[in-house]
Amino acid sequence: MLSTALHSTAEPDSRNFMQHIRSRFQMPEHQHEFYIASALKTVNFDGTFASFERLDQLFAAFKKQIGTQAANFVEDPLKLNTVYLISSYIGQFISQKLGFDEKWQSFEELQAHFIKFRDRPNNFVHSYALNCNNQIILPLHYVAKHFCEDDLPLSISQEIEAIILNYQIIFADERGKFTEQMHDLHTMYFKAYPLFCGSAFQDLVQISDLDHSMASLDRLDDLMREIRLNYLVSIDHFLEDDAHFFFILFLAAYVGQVIAAQAGTSLRWFRPEQVSQMLGQQIPDALTTCRIAQINASIFFVTQHICQFLFEPVISESSTQYVLNALETIKATRNPIYLAEDTQKANSNLQQSPFYEALYQAGQLTHFLLLHIHGVVPRTSCEQSLTPTSYPPGNTFFSHIDGPDAPLRQLDINAEQYPYNVLGYEMYACLPHVRTDAISLHVRNYGEQHMNIHLVIPFFQVFDYRGFCILQPYFLSRDDITSKNLAEIYHAMGAFFKGLQDSERNRPAESQIWAQYYQPDKLPYPKAMQQNIPALVS
Repeated sequence: MLSTALHSTAEPDSRNFMQHIRSRFQMPEHQHEFYIASALKTVNFDGTFASFERLDQLFAAFKKQIGTQAANFVEDPLKLNTVYLISSYIGQFISQKLGFDEKWQSFEELQAHFIKFRDRPNNFVHSYALNCNNQIILPLHYVAKHFCEDDLPLSISQEIEAIILNYQIIFADERGKFTEQMHDLHTMYFKAYPLFCGSAFQDLVQISDLDHSMASLDRLDDLMREIRLNYLVSIDHFLEDDAHFFFILFLAAYVGQVIAAQAGTSLRWFRPEQVSQMLGQQIPDALTTCRIAQINASIFFVTQHICQFLFEPVISESSTQYVLNALETIKATRNPIYLAEDTQKANSNLQQSPFYEALYQAGQLTHFLLLHIHGVVPRTSCEQSLTPTSYPPGNTFFSHIDGPDAPLRQLDINAEQYPYNVLGYEMYACLPHVRTDAISLHVRNYGEQHMNIHLVIPFFQVFDYRGFCILQPYFLSRDDITSKNLAEIYHAMGAFFKGLQDSERNRPAESQIWAQYYQPDKLPYPKAMQQNIPALVS
């Protein structure tokens, strides 16, 4: 059997052992060495998160048909090999999505390098562990648990997602990903995933019905009052628990999301030293300033509001009033986001729109750029980026290797007197509910029917644990004249989708990126943004 063969006198190192078991499983002549091998083949461990959702189905069917296993089930070599195999795929996936080499260590290696393992039992679940930048993950523990226990709160795919989110939160400081950290904390609480340090007040959050509405802010205040009254002995004692610190960040993340969603605008989170540079004044590094929100163009000390509500002797401002004041501040300068809808069926006069050609051209350019992001030769590094590309009337794409600034100026000048033009490059989309990669399109229509919009297509990179996926586009007006035409532009947006679809129609399947990967419902926009439809301006 595999376990016997690999643990012979010529014993391989931990990494080779855990990686070799995957390649061995792929050999038909060795599949008899694995328990439920046929069922495992149907999972198709293809390096996607979806494969672990299929593994959820396997575990559910297994328990229904065979039942849970006894704690000593790994004494059977075939079952042991299967647990090693599934754990190996989990470790490979987690390592790749966190951006680390796949580093396995044996129990002996763990004991030699980590003090906390010197008191751990030398049992099966500790026999091999994954080392991600000196953070230890025990995939064998999770797999064995799902074979042996019923009625678990999380499926195996949810366990994997929780592990990845936890470590993204842990590594956020050194990677400077503070916006992602706040979104990840928000996700952890809303999915009831356990934080690495413990999820403080998870039960209170679950019963508070935090649905991102303005009305939910009163329920948020009730939650914080409950903590003030019943859990807060002293501030210092409260903050000794790391879980309480991350709970404060979660509360701030929630309030920040509500503000941005209600305003229909962008959201970013920063550390105080970053904001000090932005404002040209020193912001002290303290609990009240540890995460600072930039919503649209305004700065908000949201953690300060949370701390004042929790810790000040007298509550001076409700969360509702805080958010209303923030919205009033944003209103003067905000540039609202509108979701791009495919209006081809709803708008029978689509091709008569004066904006049709420019938007259709934008769709064609998007197809061209998607081929460079996830085409026949997908990216090999998350550091890769698109070369800014413009696409004026005609059939020629123009690359701008020096970046987007010069071609953006060219769009303004329009020295060639084009009737329309489109420029595309890569950026981050900083939305109320996610920060992710995006294609940025500047779409211009010149002349009497003026249009100057910023059309953004968010997507998850192939390196994201959720897998490559294109989310629903959105757009913003870039000037006052365009703002007056927004309703017409909104209803003409079907031209953009038609340009994309026509570009892909006669291409091979692997080049139909939009058709394969566009999932507008994958990560729904906040309700306030979904309801934001531009009205006709007289």
